[in-house]
Amino acid sequence: MNLLNVLLQLPNITWNGRRTMFYYYLKKILTLKVSKKEANLKKLVICTKKGNGQITGVSDNEYKGYVRHFDKKISFSLRNEIFSDVGILYEFIVQGEYNKLFALARQKYSPDHQLNIIDAGGNIGLFSIFAMSNFPKCQIAYIEPDNEAKLQFEKLLKLNKRKSPFIFANGLANDPENNILLDHGPRGQGNAGFVTRKSSKFTGLTTTSLEEIFKKCEFNEVNILKIDIEGSEEEVILGNNFNQELASRIEIVAIEIHDDQVDRKKIEAKLFSLGFEKILSERVDIFKNKYK
Repeated sequence: MNLLNVLLQLPNITWNGRRTMFYYYLKKILTLKVSKKEANLKKLVICTKKGNGQITGVSDNEYKGYVRHFDKKISFSLRNEIFSDVGILYEFIVQGEYNKLFALARQKYSPDHQLNIIDAGGNIGLFSIFAMSNFPKCQIAYIEPDNEAKLQFEKLLKLNKRKSPFIFANGLANDPENNILLDHGPRGQGNAGFVTRKSSKFTGLTTTSLEEIFKKCEFNEVNILKIDIEGSEEEVILGNNFNQELASRIEIVAIEIHDDQVDRKKIEAKLFSLGFEKILSERVDIFKNKYK
């Protein structure tokens, strides 16, 4: 893809965005180092092209535009920072991280079905937004301890004219009410990849549990439990609160298992023992309850 073609294919991008793209490709041609923000915009161009969308606004701190997912238009407002919201959108649109999960749900349920969904490790809420676009009547419990990510999610809700779900400003753990700290751990960058650490002191951030989520949301059952909690998945799945009674109320578990931090075999063994079978093994593994 040459520079002229790229610029011609972006009719709605701002002059600032065109200039950024011009400098990105010029530096590439001259083998000069590109800035992280220039690389971010290049990645966003790929997202919008793959997602049949457009970039409609570019500033130093924010990108605006839309993409399509299963023919549903999804508007975005993304922070322009290293491994930021652009990287998360890239995972959804270009890498299709949850496409097979949504395809599976769409095969079984009509768009009017009221699915109950838990989005644990919600970050800026793209998973929740995509779920709402596929199933407008779904009930979602969004769990995310990072306040800045939560504020960005609220912006996306307004942009897409979606009602606010149940929002839990917590980390997910086996037990509720433990004080936690956020840090980036071994892999995190920018405003993504936060890891929760237990703290003996009051921090203003606490944990919640799946049992507590079920109670507060009045969920009799959950159709999709999505878990991307940067290594805390081992504590949640292996914990005593993730028992047969709770598992019997969950239809699908979509989980990103961070092999550099947890023991995959133990997590899978626990899920198998509770009646789940693995139906997809990719970056996000999908386990389905055999009895549902």
